[in-house]
Amino acid sequence: LRGAKFLKSLMILICMLLLLVLSTSRSAYLTIGVISLILVIVTKQKLKVTIITIAAIVFLFVVGVFVTTDYTQKYFLYKNNVINFVSETLNTQYKSVLSGRDKLAQYVLKSTMERGLFGIGAGNFRIITSRFSVNPFQWEDSSHNILSDILAENGIFTLLASVAFGLFILRRIVRKPTMWGFVLFAIFINSKTNFLHRFYSVQFLAALLLG
Repeated sequence: LRGAKFLKSLMILICMLLLLVLSTSRSAYLTIGVISLILVIVTKQKLKVTIITIAAIVFLFVVGVFVTTDYTQKYFLYKNNVINFVSETLNTQYKSVLSGRDKLAQYVLKSTMERGLFGIGAGNFRIITSRFSVNPFQWEDSSHNILSDILAENGIFTLLASVAFGLFILRRIVRKPTMWGFVLFAIFINSKTNFLHRFYSVQFLAALLLG
């Protein structure tokens, strides 16, 4: 790319990176990191480039998690006004590292111990949270992990089939990289730590990509 096309692409990239940072989404940071690593592997970069990429991904992810959680309040509240201002502006001063995902994982484990073969039924995750939560009136629609949701709602057999399908998609991406394949895999990675898969628009997009 040269001239106007290069500047246009550069401006789009800068805007996308800015929106990514301002999202304060650790799931988005993780997705970008994993996809970048797969790109490096697929394009068969030199070992030095691969190592530098891995180190950069780990460093940026750790920094991202640190800045977008309540760690900024614990360690810099009275020491750095700039970081404090950023934390309050992005509303991350009360955002813990796991944001309750550990408790949701415990609920999934308890439910699996009781109904692990066939699950509790598709779309019924709120029943699990209302049953095992200390507050029965506090419920969630998702465990923020697509595999945990499948296990809790549909059982172990459906989970194994889903994992096999995900590995098949990854194998196709590695063997024959396409932009749409990476988009589909990015949706899957993001759904590992988020509830992106619960949105009907995302489900429709994934169905189109699979088709």
